Amino acid sequence: MEAEVRVVLSYDWLEDYLEDEFFLSSTIGRVAGRIKQGKFTIANETFYLDKNDGNTDNHIHGEKERLNKKVFEIKELKVQANQAPVELYCQYLDMGNGYPGNLDVLG
Repeated sequence: MEAEVRVVLSYDWLEDYLEDEFFLSSTIGRVAGRIKQGKFTIANETFYLDKNDGNTDNHIHGEKERLNKKVFEIKELKVQANQAPVELYCQYLDMGNGYPGNLDVLG
């Protein structure tokens, strides 16, 4: 039987993550994929997003300020069974990058 090998790629310094262009060990954003023509419609209202997918007319992965570039607030928790020892939090404000509504990200 072969031994299982697990590899986690990471950087040593916060600055390296902030400059990373490969999304190493990252949560990328509120969209996993592309939004065609950088727009969507809800209840007859059209919302326009950053067109940030290279030379295309599309929006990719949620915005220019993706989750992998945000610095999260960290709350230490009392460790219980099946619970992570920390809680991470950040917020996007209404109409940030063209998206309607506030978005609280908790992890």
